[in-house]
Amino acid sequence: MYVVPVGINYDRVLEDRTLLRELEVHARRPVTSRLDQVREVGRFLFWNVTRVLTGRWRRYGRAAVTIGQPIAIDTWLSSLEREGVSLFELPRAERLGRLQAFCDEVLARIGAIIPVTPVPLTCAALQSFDADFVPRAQLLERMEAMRDVLRELNGRIVRADRNIEETFDRAYRMLRMRRIIARAGDGYLVLPKGRALITYYANSIVPLLGPFTEGVRARDRLPVDDAM
Repeated sequence: MYVVPVGINYDRVLEDRTLLRELEVHARRPVTSRLDQVREVGRFLFWNVTRVLTGRWRRYGRAAVTIGQPIAIDTWLSSLEREGVSLFELPRAERLGRLQAFCDEVLARIGAIIPVTPVPLTCAALQSFDADFVPRAQLLERMEAMRDVLRELNGRIVRADRNIEETFDRAYRMLRMRRIIARAGDGYLVLPKGRALITYYANSIVPLLGPFTEGVRARDRLPVDDAM
């Protein structure tokens, strides 16, 4: 038996707003929650059918899948036996602890192979500024720096051969359509309901960047002379 790590990432998760609402700690489900869900699905379908009929329908961006190295269960069990541990003879609590450690290792391997699509890369760059307005030049510079770091860390970057402007333009079409960001002068404004979604998509690749994100945030907070 083998466990095969599979990393999946998207430019758009159709149920992203619903998932975010479920994470709200103080949210209470109304009595008509199922009816509200049906209405939301209905609005989504109506909106998309209208876009198709008017010729304004656009694809939802890219989805990417990365398949990692299979993990042999026999090899794991053999490693326990070399330690003098027989998994199935352990007390239940200790056995479950060993299984949890194995599952944590599998999740870590999945996290390490998550592919990077344009929207998560753009959102990670936007989030790193901790600002509602980000100049275009600074955003593109940050995206390119993040992409370089991901290359060095063996990140699976979708269409890494393209220039950073093209990558951003692909992401911007999706973010503008979702009303997450909007063009304002020489930069982009994070719209009121867009911050949570930016965090949602950025979180899919932030672990791949290691300490890079916090490092650039700390640098941005320094006075200009110190930063130079």
